[in-house]
Amino acid sequence: MNNDKLSDIVRDIVTIAGTASESNIKEVVSKHDIDLNILAKFTDQNQHILARHYIAKKRGYTKLVLAYKALYDLQSALGHFPRGADKVRSDLDKDLKKYLSKDVDNWKDVWKEL
Repeated sequence: MNNDKLSDIVRDIVTIAGTASESNIKEVVSKHDIDLNILAKFTDQNQHILARHYIAKKRGYTKLVLAYKALYDLQSALGHFPRGADKVRSDLDKDLKKYLSKDVDNWKDVWKEL
């Protein structure tokens, strides 16, 4: 293989790798924000548990997704938020706030919406 062909192959690999890493960077940056409009729709309908569930799901916090879903199901089944569930929600919210403050650029705006 001559040097011209080798140079072409190297250039192509660098171009492909550069393009791939640029798209990854754009994806990562866009994942650092949470859409406040979607969050507002939940809270406008007084669906605060679903708003928290949306955030946890969007960010990939599996434990919190399951826990907020369970709270929502309990609330839906009973027709109200049961006594004692506010303590569970408060504990979950502490974890959610901790994760958001580390992972999300606009976490303070997100937290205000809740």
